[in-house]
Amino acid sequence: PPPKGAKALLASATAALLLLISSLTALVAAMSERTSIPDAKTLQRLRSDYGQAQSREAPVSVAMAQQEPHKEPGCVKKTHRYFCGSVKATSYTMLAMISFAALFWVPIIWYVIVPAILNMLAGATSVNIKSATMADPTATNMKVSAVVEINNAGPFGCDIDAFNATIHSPPEDSAPNGRPIGWMVVPPFTLKGNGPGIINPTTMVHVTDAAAFNKMAKGMLNGDDVPWRMTSEITVWSMGIPFSISIDKQTVFPPIELTNYATSNLEMSHGNTTTNQLVIDADVSFYSSSPMRLEGFGTIKAELYYSVAGNDPDLSPEARLRQGGPPIRDDHVKIGECHMYDYRVEQGMNTIQTKIFLDANYATGQSLGRWASEFDQTIVSVGPTNISPFIDGIWEGANDMPGSSITLYTATFVTADTLVKGYNPKTGEPCKVWDGGIDSCDRGSTVMGMNPFKREWFIKDIEYETYLEQEYEYSGTFLTKVIPGQENVEVPFTGGTTVGDLFNIPAVSFSCGRSNVLGRTFSKPGMWAGYPNHSPGVG
Repeated sequence: PPPKGAKALLASATAALLLLISSLTALVAAMSERTSIPDAKTLQRLRSDYGQAQSREAPVSVAMAQQEPHKEPGCVKKTHRYFCGSVKATSYTMLAMISFAALFWVPIIWYVIVPAILNMLAGATSVNIKSATMADPTATNMKVSAVVEINNAGPFGCDIDAFNATIHSPPEDSAPNGRPIGWMVVPPFTLKGNGPGIINPTTMVHVTDAAAFNKMAKGMLNGDDVPWRMTSEITVWSMGIPFSISIDKQTVFPPIELTNYATSNLEMSHGNTTTNQLVIDADVSFYSSSPMRLEGFGTIKAELYYSVAGNDPDLSPEARLRQGGPPIRDDHVKIGECHMYDYRVEQGMNTIQTKIFLDANYATGQSLGRWASEFDQTIVSVGPTNISPFIDGIWEGANDMPGSSITLYTATFVTADTLVKGYNPKTGEPCKVWDGGIDSCDRGSTVMGMNPFKREWFIKDIEYETYLEQEYEYSGTFLTKVIPGQENVEVPFTGGTTVGDLFNIPAVSFSCGRSNVLGRTFSKPGMWAGYPNHSPGVG
């Protein structure tokens, strides 16, 4: 059945046709009355009006004209009498032809020809999205506002009623025309004729195929130009007349390529003994060159993955990104998650406050140690994980984490007093030769460092390798020498053996090949536990 607008148009055309028929009927009647042959009484009255008293017989020619058909040159066939007969017959013929044209051609013009022309013009009309904003996503829908340029190929301006449009995904092998992934109600708008026009629609996009929409959104976040189609039946008003046409338009949403991800201003917040996680406050920054905006997303959660081998300090930045960056591989280990608060994306540089929840595992420890050692690292983030099925997991990208700007170990040195003699950590006195246990004597290097966090933290069970800046090849002689003043000190439980007797050992020569390895240093478990000025909260 024709649409309501078409019914109104048909009623208007019918009324106009009836008016035309009545006017032509009156015209024919008037023309017929003026060209009729007067009878005898009429002639007598005319004579009396003009002073002719004598009656005369009507001319034979007149009387004959009432009985014989009128003939004119060219009317040689019977079928010609409708066009070259009397004025009355010609008028009725013209009226019949006009009625036939009105009843037959008007519907064809309005319902076939005009819509075909409008569909052709609609096909030539281009739609370009200049900018857009996606906001307030839920489980099944999302608010979208856009600035759209529509180039109207028609010569006349028009008004378009609100319409329900179906959104299709990009073409693929199994769906050459794309898949229906959602729908939206496009609000009414007006276009000028023969040129571009700007509209600012705001609507709610309802997603019906979350997987297909998710795939399309991943391409957009990777910086790809993702085409999508919109189909609908719309009502177009031009010159006050409604027309129903079909549209099938393809356009491209601006891609959202987020680059230069970096994590900075790391501050240790607290430890959660219930979840066995370390909580760190940080800022996450990134750059967007797209006119596409995201807002109203609230708190976004993303998972963090780390490759120990892919972040080897000896790798170049390019190799580290290639081996430690996306995609997720078997050697990537989940080290925690990141919560980004009041997540929004605008064109340009963006900085978002976050909390990082680090799990207690080997990969996390390696990452923290390398960060404290001032090594740059690459962490892979995957998210979001908490918004909606059609958005979750659309992002998988590399997050560059620069090393700490504060040197953890600022200096270390080794002397005879610290390495050979050693000292009692409780009294500060040199170690006794016969009393070199870990509880009463410390020997090794002296290490000085700074806390890279503003919050105090406690380090224990330190073990690290010491390297020289250059490789050396060296040799020497190992001598045993008694500490001055202890030569005659008797060693307990030896039956009178002195320290001098105990260390009367021949010299030993040694040599070392070319290497930059100096040695390994490790701490005693809890070496500063409970000591003033070393243990938090003591002294």
